[in-house]
Amino acid sequence: MKLTDRKWKEFKIGELFQVSGTITTKPQDLIPNGKTPRITCAATNNGLDDLYQNTPTETGGVLTVDSATIGFTSYQGRDFIATDHVEKIALEGQSISPALGLFLKQSIDKAIMGKYNYGYKFAQTRIKQQTILLPTNTQGSPDFEFMEAYIKELMYKKRLEYINYATTQLKEIRKEGRKEGRKEGRNALIPLQSKRWKEFLIGGSNGIFKLRASYSGIDKNKLLNNTDLKVPYITRSDMNNAISLFVGENQQPKYKKDRGNVLSIGLDTQTVFYQPHSFYTGQNIQIIYNEVINKYDALFICNLLKKQLQKFNWGGNGATLGRLSKTKILLPINNKNQPDYKYMEQYTKNIFEQKYKIYLRYAQTH
Repeated sequence: MKLTDRKWKEFKIGELFQVSGTITTKPQDLIPNGKTPRITCAATNNGLDDLYQNTPTETGGVLTVDSATIGFTSYQGRDFIATDHVEKIALEGQSISPALGLFLKQSIDKAIMGKYNYGYKFAQTRIKQQTILLPTNTQGSPDFEFMEAYIKELMYKKRLEYINYATTQLKEIRKEGRKEGRKEGRNALIPLQSKRWKEFLIGGSNGIFKLRASYSGIDKNKLLNNTDLKVPYITRSDMNNAISLFVGENQQPKYKKDRGNVLSIGLDTQTVFYQPHSFYTGQNIQIIYNEVINKYDALFICNLLKKQLQKFNWGGNGATLGRLSKTKILLPINNKNQPDYKYMEQYTKNIFEQKYKIYLRYAQTH
């Protein structure tokens, strides 16, 4: 099934759907620790704030739109409550299915990309007038059946890809365990709270890591638009492993790639991520590495570094190399009072193995 199998046509959202506001549930009325999603204007996590005990005020099977900022659109399958500035898009007399909802979300996203902001909000009147491009049937109407079938086929293929990926990763973890003389399955470890811990300087002559600025630091507007866009471009973002986009291998000669198997830190945002592959960076990215860490213990250390970096902030107190060198980190230790990298590695592998099994069971039964 291909998108080119159908003719496409522009439609106004208000001509196809009912567009209306939602009932606002005020913060002081929220009852925590429940099962009802609260949808906000946030452009992350599908707009979800948290789950509450409040009775839902809105019926699921609709799209929700942030009408306060950029017009972030998300699909809500479950009944929910909402903050102010959340509009909804519904089909008259019926629910929008999950597959159709995802297709429509992408169509709206493409139509409004970069168009709306704080000064020009995607308010209800503009939502109704906004045109989106949709595939049509032989009568020239939106082909909702095709849209739903296309997404279902895509999700089926993605599910198979994930099953193959997770199965391969599990085999790798178990194979590594057998090489080290462990039985198949998770390796028993003492709990974190029972492990001995010790403070270590992050950098400096007595530090456990080497610190430096990134080799590139390219402003986004100076990136070369070459082909074969496979190299991650790392920024100070706290999303997508700090990857802003992918760029070509060949940038200006003065900019060098950083090798992978290191940690990247955003100077002002205090973001920490493990970078497995070679990469270029934007401005103000620090690099942390040593000759010992690998993917698993690096991910363990990432979470501990994030805790320590909370004391840094914008406004002249960012995570500079000097400040990082003087910062201490608490790590589990071995019988030589040194960082127990094997423990950290196995602890993380155990989590991966457990999660892969859970996700595989879900993927194979849904």
